[in-house]
Amino acid sequence: MEAASQSHAIVCVGDSITYGDTGLGHRADHPWPELLQSALGLPVINCGHNGASSIDWPHMDEHDLALRSMANADVLILGLGVNDVYHSEMTAPQQAKEVLQRVQAIAEELTTAAGHKVAVCLLSIPQLSEEDPVMCRFGLQGIQRMNPLLASLNDYFHEACPALGWHYLNHADAINGRRDLHGDSIHPNQDGYDAIAALLEPQLRKVINSIGIE
Repeated sequence: MEAASQSHAIVCVGDSITYGDTGLGHRADHPWPELLQSALGLPVINCGHNGASSIDWPHMDEHDLALRSMANADVLILGLGVNDVYHSEMTAPQQAKEVLQRVQAIAEELTTAAGHKVAVCLLSIPQLSEEDPVMCRFGLQGIQRMNPLLASLNDYFHEACPALGWHYLNHADAINGRRDLHGDSIHPNQDGYDAIAALLEPQLRKVINSIGIE
């Protein structure tokens, strides 16, 4: 993996949904960061890692890629938190604050490495699909237990962004409640990634325009 050499790069930190996993044993041909790169005409650096939470992402190779890429970054997109629930690192709604604090620490390290002002964006938290066929190790009961926690984390993220000076990017609504846009019950299929990119593009254009990138 090599860092971006172009200016005005967008660095995407995240988990398997940023990486592009389908949950069907293969990666999507075109994950949403790749689709946004084509749509926006800007380099988008995919630093997603399957299974990453806000605790373990800083210890993964993608962390080093993100650090190397920040010198040319104007936008940082953070897509962590889902696996904090999956891994039982968040087991109650009040622990959402701890998840956000860990994400903030990641953002602070990366924006400091940039050495210039970077627009920080926080991705929404998607729900797991409860529709048939249920395809994940948690089973339907596990999904129904985790979805309220995921919803509370999403609400906390959304409410926290204005005070942090961050931009909240809603990509979850593209796939929530749409089993046809999922591979397994967790991950989007290619149609799902297409829908995510289509929903994110206008939101990200507003961010780009607000910082004067043409």
